[in-house]
Amino acid sequence: MSRLDLAARQFLGVPFHHQGRDPTLAVDCIGLLSASCEALGWLHYLTHDRTDYSPAPHDGVLEAQLQDAFGAPVPKSDMQAGDVVAMRSGLGGPIRHVGILGDHPSGELSLIHTSATTHCVTEHILNPAARRLIALVFRPAGEP
Repeated sequence: MSRLDLAARQFLGVPFHHQGRDPTLAVDCIGLLSASCEALGWLHYLTHDRTDYSPAPHDGVLEAQLQDAFGAPVPKSDMQAGDVVAMRSGLGGPIRHVGILGDHPSGELSLIHTSATTHCVTEHILNPAARRLIALVFRPAGEP
């Protein structure tokens, strides 16, 4: 079965742009998720994609859309490569970022996401600081 992280890796280095949806130009975190789902042919996950949001928190809209697309969250203790994670903007802060978990060559989990630091799609080890920001974990089932 195809995994979302394997699809997401093809977009490493794509520039970041808020509300970006074209991986040949630029994407944001949801744009990366959409492009990765589309690359796998998982078009049923793209029916709820929106681009009418601000960089500020969305009062639960993001979490609701992820749950609508991927179903109920799984326990954080069960995180695995291919999962979609909803992340807080800071400890105790609102959820406002999405990433995809991958298998890092070191054997640890990695985070594939758009980075404000590198201004592009990047992958790095899921370090303790990033782990603490994960609020919800979703497991895509793939094409039904």
